[in-house]
Amino acid sequence: MKKVLFIGLGGIGQRHLRLLLKYNKNLKIYALKSLSRNFEIDDNLKINKNINIINKYNISILKSLKQAQAFNIDLAVISNPTYLHAKFLLNLLRYRIPTFVEKPLSHNNQNINQIIAISKKYRVKFFVGFMLRHHPLTQQLKILLDKKSIGNVHHINVTSKSFMPEWHKYEKYTKLYASNESMGGGIILTECHEIDLINFFFGKPSILSVFSDKLSNYNLKSNDTAIVNLKYKNQKSIILSNIYLSFTSKQLKKEITIFGEKGSINYDILNSILKININGKNTKIIKSKIQRNEIFMKQWKFIISVLDGKKLNIYNKFFDINLITHDSLISMKSKSKKFA
Repeated sequence: MKKVLFIGLGGIGQRHLRLLLKYNKNLKIYALKSLSRNFEIDDNLKINKNINIINKYNISILKSLKQAQAFNIDLAVISNPTYLHAKFLLNLLRYRIPTFVEKPLSHNNQNINQIIAISKKYRVKFFVGFMLRHHPLTQQLKILLDKKSIGNVHHINVTSKSFMPEWHKYEKYTKLYASNESMGGGIILTECHEIDLINFFFGKPSILSVFSDKLSNYNLKSNDTAIVNLKYKNQKSIILSNIYLSFTSKQLKKEITIFGEKGSINYDILNSILKININGKNTKIIKSKIQRNEIFMKQWKFIISVLDGKKLNIYNKFFDINLITHDSLISMKSKSKKFA
């Protein structure tokens, strides 16, 4: 891999840029961007207007996506607003360019069938940025569940609380895609990591009920709170899942608690802690010191391995989960009702 094209160079795009250059400092970087700002945004989302990233990283700017063909791009990274994901992904796959697209895959089903068909027809791969699958505690939890360490699972409780108005110091939160339904924002599509994780653990859900609404006083053009009830079914049991999502809460929390016949497992994602209680005995605690960028780097190492022809079985499993999560999110949006 020698040439990488970035579509969108905001906070997450610049994080991916730095990580890829850390992996291979000799990469040639290209960009297709709509905004004129070129200042650096660090990993803590703080800006440095004295640094021009185009100059610092010797980035070549493309005038159109079609130019990507002429430059023989090896990989594209889509990190623009959600409503643009599928449009760019479809064209990149048509140009036979493997592509990483930030989560979620898209805000609706338009172009999705074409994306899948072209990816399979031309054997050109695409990846979706659900990086928490690569967290070592996610992998540990998957092993515990597969081994039925807590017996058959019957209930899952998920809480995801964040404070979106302070995510980006460099722009007003009202302009952020998450604040705007028309840009593919809103609570369900934006805070979807935990939904993806339980799909990763348990497969395709049935949607029992979805309620979402704007409950805060913030100036949003999207819903900021959701309660979702799902049902998963395996060979021996039915699993019910209750999910609470909010991105206007200053009490930050990202947790998944899984209850089984023999005990429970709590996954504290923000603090990287697993708490395992079996048969009511002392709780076993597993902690990870992994840093956020290390999780992203694990994701990139996986992607590069796949592009080198390795780990294709895992890629195929992730591909299926990507589609399950996309279908789940779009169905949740379409079935959502107001609280009152």
